[in-house]
Amino acid sequence: MINGSSNENLISKMRLSLVLLSILTLFSSALYSQNLYGENPDECKQRLTIMTTYYKQKAYKDAKPSFQYLLSSCPQASKNIYIIGSVILEEELEQATDENQKNRLVDSLLLLQDLRVKYFSTEEANAYRAKKAIYLIKHRSSEAELAFKMLDSCFSTQPSDLSLYELQIFMKINNYLVRAKRRSCEELTADYFAVMSYLNGEQEDISIEKLKGQINDYADPCLNCETLDSIAKAAFATNSDDTLWLDQQIELLKAKSCKNSKTLLLLIEKRFETKADLKNAQLLSAIYSSNKEYVKAQQYLDQALQTNSQPAAQASLLLEKAKIYQYQGNFIAAYQAANKSNTQQPSSKAYLLAGDAIISATSSCSSLTFGGKELFWLACDYYNQARSIAETSDEKEEISAKINRYSQYFPEQSELFLKSISEGSSYKISCVFNADTKVRAKKQ
Repeated sequence: MINGSSNENLISKMRLSLVLLSILTLFSSALYSQNLYGENPDECKQRLTIMTTYYKQKAYKDAKPSFQYLLSSCPQASKNIYIIGSVILEEELEQATDENQKNRLVDSLLLLQDLRVKYFSTEEANAYRAKKAIYLIKHRSSEAELAFKMLDSCFSTQPSDLSLYELQIFMKINNYLVRAKRRSCEELTADYFAVMSYLNGEQEDISIEKLKGQINDYADPCLNCETLDSIAKAAFATNSDDTLWLDQQIELLKAKSCKNSKTLLLLIEKRFETKADLKNAQLLSAIYSSNKEYVKAQQYLDQALQTNSQPAAQASLLLEKAKIYQYQGNFIAAYQAANKSNTQQPSSKAYLLAGDAIISATSSCSSLTFGGKELFWLACDYYNQARSIAETSDEKEEISAKINRYSQYFPEQSELFLKSISEGSSYKISCVFNADTKVRAKKQ
């Protein structure tokens, strides 16, 4: 009996505690709700509805009295007070003509962003500082430098807090301050690299590509070869292992046509250590070929050939090798490399180069039946192949002109008669080419 009575008392106490807890919870919720909606919750809620309704109708003037009441009486009631309030103030600014009134409205607009952060989320402080900067530059351009400092601080704190539009304005003001001689090219260029590095880490889409183009335009006055070369050279020691930085510097120096930049060569060679791809091999080959350092140019192409097994890449690299042999006057090797390129992936350029190499090597086969004139048959075979797969009419015309020119060097009909060789018959060119062709006479 004693135990049963104790259990009943315990259960009664637990029930009482639960009832009290429920009452306290409801009371706390009521207090919290009253705190959010001020001393007159019903009026506050009604005003919120009125403001939102007028806002949706774009009747901003009619929405303003409710906005003012909400801001002064229940500023924690809803984020819409600050979202809609900003639109109301901006609309009023557009219509204002008195400078004093404009200044008061701008001050109110800036303060509104601070109040939103105060009442709703300090985590949004950086993003709303950026919005303040945009309002400032838009409505009080005389304070461009202050707006820039605010955006600069936001970007340094957390770049992702800035919208693409805000990043664009950041670089646009940067450009303005440089032109006004209130900021140096070195400072603008540093910001340019920082913003581009951030954007390169984002997922590519049309809007980001468009922004990159705009930022390039804003930075363009400072992006001369001398400045870029100097900056890249100074930063190389600490960034040489950063492949993203290397790619960025290489693309920029290339885009500005800084072909004589020694730093560009340094950057590409460093990048080639980790990315011996077609693109970098062609760049290095072109640079060393232009300096007539053909052996070094070929070394990079050979290295890339070992690491790029795709037929298209192999064909491009072999074609580059053929060009270098052509520059060196090694026409037989040029012909052989062009042929190898075509076995990987036929191209009009490779066939054309093979034909040119044959023409240049006619003196190497002077002991043939027609003193080397046979090589013009073979060259025109390659030109015909090139013309058949050429992609543009201009290229076809260029190749046709070569065919017409070099067919004038075919043997005369009388020469064929004296050698008892019939036009149209098969002919084997031994020499170094060891190729089959067809006999043709020069057209009269």
